[in-house]
Amino acid sequence: MWALILMLGALMLGLLVVADVLSLRARRLALARELRAIESVDISGADSVETLSRSGQADRGLVLVDETGHWSAGNPVTKGKPTHARSQRWDAVSQVLARGELEGLGKLPWVSEPVVWAARLMYDPDGEKVILVQWHRVSAVRATAFRTTYAVVILTTVLAAAVSLGIALCSGRRVTRLLDTIAHSSARMAGGDYQVHLPEQPIAELDRVSAAINRLAADLREEHDRLVRLERLQRQFVADASHELRTPLTSMRVTVDAWLDGVLTDAERPAALARLQQEIEHLSGLVSKLLDLSRIESGREVVTLTPVDLSALAEEVAATFGDLPGAAIAVVFPPDLPPARADAAAVRRILQNLVENSRRFTPPTGLISISGAMMGDGIRLSVTDTGCGILSDFLPRIWDRFARTSGSQGEEREGSGLGLAIVKALAQAMGGNVGVESAPASGTTIWVQFQRSSQELSSS
Repeated sequence: MWALILMLGALMLGLLVVADVLSLRARRLALARELRAIESVDISGADSVETLSRSGQADRGLVLVDETGHWSAGNPVTKGKPTHARSQRWDAVSQVLARGELEGLGKLPWVSEPVVWAARLMYDPDGEKVILVQWHRVSAVRATAFRTTYAVVILTTVLAAAVSLGIALCSGRRVTRLLDTIAHSSARMAGGDYQVHLPEQPIAELDRVSAAINRLAADLREEHDRLVRLERLQRQFVADASHELRTPLTSMRVTVDAWLDGVLTDAERPAALARLQQEIEHLSGLVSKLLDLSRIESGREVVTLTPVDLSALAEEVAATFGDLPGAAIAVVFPPDLPPARADAAAVRRILQNLVENSRRFTPPTGLISISGAMMGDGIRLSVTDTGCGILSDFLPRIWDRFARTSGSQGEEREGSGLGLAIVKALAQAMGGNVGVESAPASGTTIWVQFQRSSQELSSS
């Protein structure tokens, strides 16, 4: 507020100074025009010129000066030559004689205070040069101007001050309302409510503040959702681990207790050690897969999407199972299949999990096929087996954690129950999706669909 008052005061002072300069200049030009309208110095009886007998006390006057710089001592304008009763002379005479006319602001020898004046070179009836000087006191000019120009300046400044004050108050209220809203929104966000959205503001600076608060709320909301999801995954991990680890740990504890109590004979101890080693390996694999799944679902498993040759990866994975007993593995890919946009290591893990899962349900005389095909704008990678198939009631749950797939006869097969959950998590991390087609005694097809790469494979 004080800054506004000081600014308006400086503005008013400046306007008054400008108005004062302009009014004095306008009066000086007016005096010069009046002189140009006079045709003769024989004006003692003219009505167009004000004749004053006491120029030292008058507001304005007209004085005749000869070419030596002396002026008349009595009547300011007289017929004939000026008298030389005063010893002073006017120093500006030479300039008037050189230019023919002149204007100025300052003091004249025959006036006691500053005046605005205009002078013109003329000739008297005898043909001699004389200078006619018309002047007006500065104080009188200012007094006249104050009633008009200065009053307008002051009124305009006051009106501008009122308008500026109104705008400032209006803007201040807007800023206050926005600050109150920001404070309220901050309190809401501090309390855990991130559903904050401030409306657009009519002032650009306030709108930027509002947009910044909205971005902050959106970031906090996204981070809160991420933390909630991580907490849910952590709880699920602990629950799953405690549930799945209980059974093998119980078996191990019973074996160890029997050993310590001397219940086991010397002949039974090698078999007990083998069971302990088997359970330890099972626990190690289970914990490893749980940690892998947790990393993938939480986003800590980084995938790098590049053009991937699915056919080459399928051949590589099939070769790793070639020397193991079980069903035969065939790789069937069209020669013109374009590369997929995926992570090669993640695709390799997907194929290994799917082939292991199919081998568990396919007899040694059966066949497992790894194939690829275009499917719309994407590429579908499928693993098909000739096994016992999956019961229809179980199909919706095969992607769940620890969901051990049953055969067509309802028997539960060995496995951690995490392989297909890992497949789904990896596929989603690469922007793909999964699906299954199966019927009892007709085999199973599990597929993963990837995005098609817009780039070609590198020659290397």
